Amino acid sequence: MPLNTSDVTVLSSLHGRTQRALRGIDKRELQAAVKHGRKERANPGRNGDSRWRYTHEGVVYITDETSRHEITSWRLNDSSISAALAGRGSGGVHAVLVVDNSGSMRKNDVAGYASRTAAVYDCLVKDFVLAQVAAGGAGEVVVTLIEMSDVATKVLSKVKLDDSALQVELTRRQERRARSHGNYLPALDAALQALQHDAADQQTLMLLFLSDGEPSDHLQRECEHGVRVWSEEVEPTMRRRSGRANLQQCPFAQPWRCRREVKTQVQDECLQKMREIGDVLGRDRVVVAVVAFGDVSQDYSVLQQMGHALPRGSFRKLALNANGLRTAFSSLSSSLTTLTTDAGGGDRTQPRKAVVKEQGKEDDGNLVYEEKGWQIYNEEQTNSSPNGTFEKYRYGLTRRDLLRHPVAEGATGLAFYGHPFAEGVERQVYRCTEINVSADSRAANYRLYGHIKEATRLPRRLVSKEAKHDSNLGRKFQQQHAQVQTEAEEVASVFRRRVQSVMGVDSAEHQLRFLGVDIYCCMDERYPNGEAWVLVEDELEGRFRKWNSNNGAVYTPRVTGVAAAASRPGGGAAVASLGAICEDADEEEGWGS
Repeated sequence: MPLNTSDVTVLSSLHGRTQRALRGIDKRELQAAVKHGRKERANPGRNGDSRWRYTHEGVVYITDETSRHEITSWRLNDSSISAALAGRGSGGVHAVLVVDNSGSMRKNDVAGYASRTAAVYDCLVKDFVLAQVAAGGAGEVVVTLIEMSDVATKVLSKVKLDDSALQVELTRRQERRARSHGNYLPALDAALQALQHDAADQQTLMLLFLSDGEPSDHLQRECEHGVRVWSEEVEPTMRRRSGRANLQQCPFAQPWRCRREVKTQVQDECLQKMREIGDVLGRDRVVVAVVAFGDVSQDYSVLQQMGHALPRGSFRKLALNANGLRTAFSSLSSSLTTLTTDAGGGDRTQPRKAVVKEQGKEDDGNLVYEEKGWQIYNEEQTNSSPNGTFEKYRYGLTRRDLLRHPVAEGATGLAFYGHPFAEGVERQVYRCTEINVSADSRAANYRLYGHIKEATRLPRRLVSKEAKHDSNLGRKFQQQHAQVQTEAEEVASVFRRRVQSVMGVDSAEHQLRFLGVDIYCCMDERYPNGEAWVLVEDELEGRFRKWNSNNGAVYTPRVTGVAAAASRPGGGAAVASLGAICEDADEEEGWGS
């Protein structure tokens, strides 16, 4: 929230103060947990009353339903207690690199390298380490290297990035023989242990997790009936075509069901480990980069979910070529340069809120409720109604400023969901709706609650966009976006008229339009100057291609098959090739919406 941490209200109790004293928890840590932590439903109280649980940087904080009254708090483990009592460090960045060392990394399917392992370590040296040394920021960075196989092996611990020993060791490991399986869980435990020593320091923490396949932890895991359904039969009666023994069969259930449940259990545990890293160290503090480097036909869904488990996480899917690795590591090196600047006292532009992609049906139905996460602003503020909670604006091209604009017929206010479902470089996107609160409903809400807690939503489906970072909150940021979009639609309007007059066509494929936008100023004391400025536009349903990247490049679809042949002289009729132009199933890096 935009409030300073010290301004977050925490009404302590005698029991709460006693527990904090015993566990070495400062009141400011509780305020930080409410402001930055992961919020989830806690177990109800003895009388069935609702409670909230906040988790942040190793502290768990239980409050009442209003999130204002302290009930109790504790630390997740003993090491975070000693860390909290220790002195603060001097900043910098601790980067933990987890590299897959399973048998599949021995494959020599990367051009110019003897193995996948050799490609990874060579690119790490040249495009991550040396690039950072050349940028002059290596002195602020220490590196821990963990190799992932059946067990996790800590190869290096907190070696300075500009230490020649790091380059020597990474180069030497290019010739190491990868072996066995790639078990994620031990590697994630080792990563948490390595990062946890810096829990009390002011260091920024970075986790790079690179693998060429799915987790293998399920192979030795028993199903609920005690059978290792992913292990081969000890005394096989029959063998598969490959000559290997069949997998063990569970006599108590369908084998496929037990195998699926075991695999799902491992996947869930991997994601829980990622969330635990955020809970112990701070969800907004850890920068996570998950890289899939392998056959494009592999299932990387677990890696993708791991990359998006924390607010500052990312996922990159690379094909088996060194260029992709170089690009990924160069990007990480650039991020590291930014992080070292931030850790040295610069402005840390962390997202204000974590994106919640799976939001269920919060925006379905005819009503919206404050208790379900909706922020409700009812009654427009006017001269005759000075206590209203919002104002509506639209950008005017003539005056080149925001101008007051009437609300839609039947609307008395606006509501948007408290957690974003998507984000871009500068803004986060929320479910949004115009609302109607009748006079009777308004009176009943004020009589029961003192403010509006529920409202009727109108049919028009909307989204609202809010600044992603605190530094951009306010009118100016939203006005700039509204101006660009309004001017773009004006140019598009001229383009449409020219196309129709010159070409004589008015078909859909020749149309270019930009969405109209409205700006709402919502009165909310949690924001700077008590004003929450949001941009509102119609929700677009469907799947869309983003044709230009944030750097200005224009996407060019790959042309394959007969389309490739048709692009050459004499390659065949162009009409026949249209259906063969295809796009990759996954968005390439930099082209996300």
